[in-house]
Amino acid sequence: MRKFNLLLRNYILRYMLVAVLILFFKILPAQVHYTIPVSQAPELIANAGVDAQINSGQSIQIGAFQTATGGCFPYNYFWTPSVNIDNAIIANPIASPVISTIFTVKVTDSLGCEALDSVLITILPSGMNFQINNSDFYFTNSNNLLTLHTDFFNSKRIEIGIFSITGKKNISECLNIQEGKTSYSIDINKLSSGMYIAFCKSADGMYFQKIIISR
Repeated sequence: MRKFNLLLRNYILRYMLVAVLILFFKILPAQVHYTIPVSQAPELIANAGVDAQINSGQSIQIGAFQTATGGCFPYNYFWTPSVNIDNAIIANPIASPVISTIFTVKVTDSLGCEALDSVLITILPSGMNFQINNSDFYFTNSNNLLTLHTDFFNSKRIEIGIFSITGKKNISECLNIQEGKTSYSIDINKLSSGMYIAFCKSADGMYFQKIIISR
């Protein structure tokens, strides 16, 4: 009799355990989802500043009010070309170019992310100490043509062309102003791919703009 009671008790305990497990798995959801917040730094952006013109022998500070934004602080800076710059590894160095130069800054943040930007510092020809208003002129280049768009000229003749980033005048052409005409083009088919400085010179002053030619 005692043996029967022991077997019965074990049977009841096993039945109760199975019932509890079945109830537990019915209550437990099939999948449990957890949300883990992840903080991602904003995109790293470099800002080399605004294109500018100076006279020969002058110096200018380059870079922006914030040469780097986004990413993860602290930032490392490196300007190229590093010649004619007082300190190539700070945000706002002083540049003293002897020829028109495009300075490029590479910003690296603490995570190793990199960003690039460039600024054009143009050396004005001797005796030319001002620039034509940017809002009156702009260049486009397509179909092997460099085109100056404008409806503002007081002079009767202009010169438009392209400098290399080392200051060499690659192409230049003098054009007569025609009343009512708002665009003037020259052939740039012989130039290879790369970054150049387009210019317009008239009795009113000079205008410069960075352009990129892609073949």
